[in-house]
Amino acid sequence: MNSDEQSDAPKSPVGCEFESLFFGGDLVIAVVTLNLNMNTPAIALPEQYAAWHATLPLVHIVAFKKNQWQFYTLDELQAATRVDKFKATNATQLRAFVEMYRTHGATDAEGPKKTKFSLERLAACIAIAVENADILFTDPCDGFSMWKLRPDECAVRPLNCTILEFIAAATVENLQVD
Repeated sequence: MNSDEQSDAPKSPVGCEFESLFFGGDLVIAVVTLNLNMNTPAIALPEQYAAWHATLPLVHIVAFKKNQWQFYTLDELQAATRVDKFKATNATQLRAFVEMYRTHGATDAEGPKKTKFSLERLAACIAIAVENADILFTDPCDGFSMWKLRPDECAVRPLNCTILEFIAAATVENLQVD
């Protein structure tokens, strides 16, 4: 492809490019790019996740294992937030956390079993939900694997599933009062 041609393949604005994601044998994840506001970066998430997300009640809890997550609405994903003095959207807030961690001298986050989880990798992930102070995020460069960040500890923990496995196993509770 020459420099004047545009590819129709989805591209992640968070640092990994792909035409299709393949994992688990022949499984292919179709990706949809959400760009709701021209002033915020687009985010690429699996089509199946976007369809599932559209069915969430406005006020809800999504239970998965021992956690009860509150997912950002599409408007909230693009809403501005601040971490220390660093600005981002809710979807890209991990970039702001990374900048804050770096100002405090961190070079990596703590990963599972005290391993290192690179701050560059963390910055490339997409925040999608919260539980108390913990942030649920997905890593598009790792087959949309699911993780949680404990911001006060600069520590991440795997949920040991992909975003599609998460939505298949999660239980949604409607908390909206009629």
